[in-house]
Amino acid sequence: MARIPFTLDTKRNQTQQMVDGVKSAIAARHWKPGDTLPTAAEFKDALGTGGYVPRTALRQLADEGVIILKKHVGAVVAPYNPQVQCLGRIAFISSGRRESYYENVHAFALQDIFEQAGWDLVHIMTPRVGDGKADAPVLSSLQRQLKQGIDFAICFTESREVAAELDKSHVRYIYEGGSGREFPNAIATINLEIESQDCIEQLASFWHQSRVGNVLVVDFDHVMPRNVLAAFAKHGMSLRRLVVNHPRDGNYLRDIQHASLNAVANDFASEKRRGNPPDAVFFYDDYLAAGGLTALAATGIRIPEDMRVATLANKGLGPVWFKPLTRLEYDPVGNARLIGDFVLKLLSGKNAKPPRLTLKFIQGAT
Repeated sequence: MARIPFTLDTKRNQTQQMVDGVKSAIAARHWKPGDTLPTAAEFKDALGTGGYVPRTALRQLADEGVIILKKHVGAVVAPYNPQVQCLGRIAFISSGRRESYYENVHAFALQDIFEQAGWDLVHIMTPRVGDGKADAPVLSSLQRQLKQGIDFAICFTESREVAAELDKSHVRYIYEGGSGREFPNAIATINLEIESQDCIEQLASFWHQSRVGNVLVVDFDHVMPRNVLAAFAKHGMSLRRLVVNHPRDGNYLRDIQHASLNAVANDFASEKRRGNPPDAVFFYDDYLAAGGLTALAATGIRIPEDMRVATLANKGLGPVWFKPLTRLEYDPVGNARLIGDFVLKLLSGKNAKPPRLTLKFIQGAT
């Protein structure tokens, strides 16, 4: 049986996750046109679902024209059939195993935008492997695609090696995320987190008006940008960070929840901490929030009666708690429209100003 390059999260719609996973694998050329996919029974065993999930997902993929269901053969990846003549190839380059909900939805929204405009979006993943000194990206897939011809690249990675390969091949590119230091020759650096200062300020101001004096920030190591911490400090709030470390060799999203649950539970294990909780907790990821809120509920702390909570979240991902969270919301599809329009203007020879991506502050019940 062919390896299935994705897993499912039991907390979300598994049928849609399988549909998205198969599409991502096809876009990444794990399965190519004409390839036969695993059977519904093989998907069921590998993904740990009931039979309904793979049967329904395969039917939906067939209805969308992604696969063809053939009698006595099974599910076959459909041949490419662009509605318009292909003008060229654009690369979407990311690192790792495409574990981020935002990255997946964002990439497929870009693919739809470019295909409608007559461009082929090529998904290139550069997985990282230990080289004994530091993690280094495996660049073979990028180098292979560059030999076939790439007209433009959108970099969703922080690898200097990727930038060097693009520079060597004289490919124009933009850098989505980070500071831009790794991509000095990029046409533009579009950083969602740095550009979202206004939204961070809204949350800080809201909590200041609500008499929040001290905040616990739960995040990953080397992730929290200074502008978040500075916004809270500007309004006179004292801050304490709880850094969550999680393994990356299993189910990524499940591991984040479990790691957050354990970290928050251990942090509030003492009677002193439970009896004197912070006024508010800010989770720098909605899966961190899902695990951390479960741990807080187990201690008897009431949300929001005893403590306010806010989190970063993705539009369309769905709730991580039975109450609607106060959140700073990403919009992967809306941001794809802004970036797609910018890139298409550049490809048509027009001058264009890089878009400003922002978060949206939504006041919830927490």
